[in-house]
Amino acid sequence: MLQAVGALASDATRKRRGSPAEVQQIRALKRAGVGPVEIARRLGVSRMTVWRKLREMEAHN
Repeated sequence: MLQAVGALASDATRKRRGSPAEVQQIRALKRAGVGPVEIARRLGVSRMTVWRKLREMEAHN
């Protein structure tokens, strides 16, 4: 039972983090001068996801 709950929790966490390819796409589009709203539309993710990823990137630099 606990393993099943753990597996679900790790799946949810993985989904929230986004794939490394998605992060790379966000970074590339931002460098190209594309705004966060347009990035979200192109990638099919929420605007909040894009804003969150951009904030995380800035914090790491």
